Formats: sequence, C-alpha cells, structure tokens
Amino acid sequence: MEGAGTTLNIMILDACRNNPFGGRGLRAAAGGLAQMQAPEGTLLVYATQPGSVAMDGADGNSPFTKALAQTLRTPGLDLFRLFNEVGLQVKRTTAGAQQPWVSNSPIDGEFYIAGRVSELRKEGSAQVLNTQEQHVLSMDPMVRTAAERLRIPLPEKIPVSQSDPTSKFADYIGAWVGESGWDGTGRQIMVIVTSVDAVGRVEGVYGYGPPRGVQTPPIRPATAIHFTATIDQAGIKFFTGIVSLTFRLVNRTSMQASVEKDGRLSTQELHRLK
Repeated sequence: MEGAGTTLNIMILDACRNNPFGGRGLRAAAGGLAQMQAPEGTLLVYATQPGSVAMDGADGNSPFTKALAQTLRTPGLDLFRLFNEVGLQVKRTTAGAQQPWVSNSPIDGEFYIAGRVSELRKEGSAQVLNTQEQHVLSMDPMVRTAAERLRIPLPEKIPVSQSDPTSKFADYIGAWVGESGWDGTGRQIMVIVTSVDAVGRVEGVYGYGPPRGVQTPPIRPATAIHFTATIDQAGIKFFTGIVSLTFRLVNRTSMQASVEKDGRLSTQELHRLK
C-alpha cells in the first residue's frame, strides 16, 4: 500500500491469525490479531482489540461483519465516526466481550463512504437521506417513554439506511406500538421502520416486552432485534428465528400485526407514535 502512493488506504481485518479450532464460537482459544504499523494515509481496522479474539456469530456473519455491513450504508459519517459506530454496535451486541480496534497514521482530508449529508441533499438523489431524522426518532422522548412503559429494551442507536420518499411503501416508515398485546393478553410490541427503498426493501427494529398472563416454558425475556425484509401487498414479513411475523399497513396511523407459531395465528393492532 505504501508503494501505491494513494491518499487513503483502508485495511479491515476480521479474521484470526492463529488456531481457528481453539474454542467453539470463538476464532481462537487465546491470543488474537497482531498489531501492525500503518504507512502514511492508512487506516487499519481490527475486529477486536489487541490480545483478544473475535466471535464468529451464529447466523453466518460475525458481529463485526454484521455491524460493518449495516453502518457502511449510513451517509454523513466520516471514516472515524463510521468505525466508531461499528465498534459501539459490536460492543453492545457482544455485551462488551468484543471491542473493535482502529489504528491509523495521519490521514490528510475527510472521507465519507456513503457521502456527506449536504452532498446527498444537493444532488437531489431519489434516495433521500433520512439519517438525522431517524436517529432522532430512535431517541425521541415519546418513543423512549413508550418503550420504557412497555418494558421493551430498545438499543441506544438504531442503524439506518437511505430511504426513497417516492416509494409506495414510504408510509411504513415510523415508530409503531401495540399496547393491547397479542390477542389482547399477550406481549406488547413495538416496530420502528427506519428505511424503505423503491422496490420495498425495508429495515427496522422489532421489540417486545415481558410476557403477560399464563406462559408455557421456556419463557423468553423482553428483547429487541434488527430486521431486514421485503414488503409486498401483504405487508412486511420476516422470521425472527422463532416465529413468523407480518405487519400490514391499514392506513397512515394504524397497522395490523400477526404472528404464526405452532400453527396458531395471533393478531395485534398497532398505532403510529411518530
């Protein structure tokens, strides 16, 4: 890289450099990626800090790769903010067990992988940036208050992508809450749809509160997960790993949710918060 003479070089390392068969779920039983000296204008990004190892993950992607793929598409973040967001997301996902590390030599200039906010708005792209508004949405007092009341553990920040405001599915974007519970007695839920593109690809966060009423073990704790899906005429459909969910827009202020588990269908009405 030093011989190339480029202004910026980026190297991202999400791999072990020792025995990969040491411990199940970990890249190695001990040790970790060695430190490297960065030539001028170089940013080195490690999946974990010196002397530590990186988790593989259980769904085909490591926590680092998943966080990186989501964050790379977020406009308005320069290199250092971008990789700091990746690190924070990995730290939260792994409960502090893994913390990415960045090493760099002096870098001349500012660099944005997904573009600056001002540049995207000036170009008038069909994919208009909603990043600032959606980050505010995830931290909005009304949304946070509702989540706390329902005891739904929303993440501190919610990853966002670009949205197409001309999409016929744009009305799905927003924070939706179901306070009645599944079939009027089950868990209360919240859905935050952060982005929708022209062909109906959607991203967001789905969370549910603690169980209510009589429950059959095993009883799952309240949680929130990030989801990606595609919308069709039936609505947003995705599988959580446990149940299949569908969210169908009724109008601009209400949405119907349905869940299928063990051959039984339950429903719940949601209303728009923001």
